[in-house]
Amino acid sequence: MKRIDRKEIFENYDKIRFLISGIQNLLFDENYSIEEEFDALKFETIHFSNEEIVLRVESNDINSYSKKLSEKLKLLFGLMKTEKIIIISSLKIDLFVGLYNRYHKVKKAYSILSKYIPEKKYIEAIELNINEIDDFVDIFFWLVRCVGNFPEYVWWFDENQKYCFSFCNRGNIHLTIFLKNDLLNEKSLLRLGFLLDDEAQFDRVIT
Repeated sequence: MKRIDRKEIFENYDKIRFLISGIQNLLFDENYSIEEEFDALKFETIHFSNEEIVLRVESNDINSYSKKLSEKLKLLFGLMKTEKIIIISSLKIDLFVGLYNRYHKVKKAYSILSKYIPEKKYIEAIELNINEIDDFVDIFFWLVRCVGNFPEYVWWFDENQKYCFSFCNRGNIHLTIFLKNDLLNEKSLLRLGFLLDDEAQFDRVIT
């Protein structure tokens, strides 16, 4: 895992900058927003062609779901020959914002994250090699799902900016494809075993 300043990401990755700037400008309210969290407001907002697809990994066991999710994502990375992933939230919010949440799944997620970031405070971006994603899929699946004030959108970008995705609180993958290509489309995603829907398969599960 490599730590990267958000400023460096915005300087070097234009599609990440455009996407996050667009989101921040939609969310910002001068009367209520905390200005320090909106660090991409002043960048240009450019609308570029993209395709959005919601993916689900079928499972009846929420406790082993992140492992299955990680396995499917590795198939996607293999298809796209992705070697590195950049993780960055839409707002500049501390990833440890839910550190004192007592729910055992959240406590476990923060215990794992603390091994990588012992200071237990982090507002920047993360770069991962593909062989490092298992822990981070588990961490972000539970934090997005269970921590109410956690950043709503935590984006995973491939380093070549061909696509990105985020997890919703249902555990589904919201995929954005930036560059049209023959490799990444609904047919290839179905062949990898993804389902193309946004079903809330764990909404009634108690863990």
